[in-house]
Amino acid sequence: MSVPPSSNAPSLNELITPSLNIYQLLGLASETATSSEIRRAYRQTALKYHPDKNPSDDAAEKFHLLTVASETLLDESLRQVYDGQRMAQMAQKRQLAAMDRERRRMRDDLERREQEAMIGRDIKRSKSSVDVDQLRSEGLRRKGSLQTKMEDRSCLRKMAPVSESQSKEPDSKAPVTIFSETDCTVQVKWRLTSPLGQKLAQDSQELKAFFGKFGEIDQVVVLPINFVDPATTTKKMGSGLIVFKQKSVAYAAVKHNYKTDFTDIAKVIKSVEFTKKPTDVGIDYQESETKPDVADLKASIAAKLAKLKEKSKGNV
Repeated sequence: MSVPPSSNAPSLNELITPSLNIYQLLGLASETATSSEIRRAYRQTALKYHPDKNPSDDAAEKFHLLTVASETLLDESLRQVYDGQRMAQMAQKRQLAAMDRERRRMRDDLERREQEAMIGRDIKRSKSSVDVDQLRSEGLRRKGSLQTKMEDRSCLRKMAPVSESQSKEPDSKAPVTIFSETDCTVQVKWRLTSPLGQKLAQDSQELKAFFGKFGEIDQVVVLPINFVDPATTTKKMGSGLIVFKQKSVAYAAVKHNYKTDFTDIAKVIKSVEFTKKPTDVGIDYQESETKPDVADLKASIAAKLAKLKEKSKGNV
C-alpha cells in the first residue's frame, strides 16, 4: 500500500547530503548491494514506518524517505548520480578537514617560533646589559689604576733630588699625550637598512674582523638597538663599543676615511668616534697627539677672533 507524499517530503537533491547515507537508512551494510538485497531491506524497514502500523507524526515522512531511497538505488542512472555526488561531497569534506589540520599546524608553528624569538630577544638583551656593565666596570678599574700610577709617580718626583739644570729649564721636547686610558674605546654607529647592517647588530665577530685591520682589539660589545638617528627621527641605528689595546690603534680607527673605503661594512658605517673626547678643550686631537705650545695656542685663538670680527663687520 502506497502512501501519497506530503508537501514536505524530501526530493532526490535533498537526499544527497554528507550527513545522510541512504544505504544506511535502508539498513544495508554495503554500498555494493544488489537489487534483490535493496528490495528486501526496503520491505523490512518500511514496515516499521508504514502509517497503517505506525501512528506517529513523522512516520509518513520517514516512510516516504525510505521509498525515495529505494527507488533511487533501484534505478541504475539515479544510483550512479547519487554515488558520484556523494563521493564528491565526501572528498570535499576530507579536503576541508585536511585544510583545517594544516591551518592548525601552521598556527601552532607560528606561535612556537614567536615564543622562541621572544626568549631569544630576552637572552640577548640580558647578555648585552651584562657586557655593558662589565665594560663600564673595566673602564673604571683602568681609570683608577691609572690615577694610582700617576699619584705614585708624583710622589716619586717629589721625593727624588732635583738637579740644577732640571730646576732651571724643563724638558720641552718630551711629548705629553692628551689621551686618557679610556680613550682606547670607540663607539661605532651603522645603518640598519641593509641585511649587512642587521647582521652587524646580531654578530660582534663581523665588527671585530673589520676593525682588526687597525690593530689588536681587547673587546667588542654590540649595544641594544635603541639609538635613533636625529636627522630622520625614524630610522634606528646600530651601535657598538670597540675597546682597542693601544690608544694609537683607536686613533687610527677614528681617523680612517670610511667614505673612500669601498668594503661592504664601511658602506653601512655612519660614524666612528671616541666614547670620551680629550680633556683639553680647543685642541684638535685629530691632527696631533701632543699639546701645542701655549704661545702658539693663544696666537691661534686671537687670529680666529679677528676673523670673526671682520666677518661680522662685513655682514653689517
